[in-house]
Amino acid sequence: TPEKIFARTKSLMHVWKHRDNLNEVTSDRKADKDYCVWVRDRVEADEELKRRSANDLKKEGIPSITLEERLLYELKYFDETGKHLDVDNNWTLCAGSRHLNGSVPYVHWYDYDDALYVARYHSDYRHDRIHARSVVS
Repeated sequence: TPEKIFARTKSLMHVWKHRDNLNEVTSDRKADKDYCVWVRDRVEADEELKRRSANDLKKEGIPSITLEERLLYELKYFDETGKHLDVDNNWTLCAGSRHLNGSVPYVHWYDYDDALYVARYHSDYRHDRIHARSVVS
């Protein structure tokens, strides 16, 4: 579950989240069984998907990373390098996931607080810092 992954992340680094219960998030792919997705081997989320809202990505048929996948990718990258993803003021929009109210989670490393942030935006929100990560499953 997202909360279990968040707890594991919290055991390795400082983290902050906007909600008490990330298990309220639903995702395109369920993390209740083994599966694999491919993402580009990049520290920053996809520049090609900059300034696109989650609704834009859905309309364009672009499959995107889920909250669970982004947190697991952070753990994998940190384990391999001792560094973090999304460090250049970019935020990964987890457009493959939604909160109960329809908002979309995003994740980024915040140097000022030396912490991983998990927050959310409205599904139509666009910003220069928001980039999705496309996936192939």
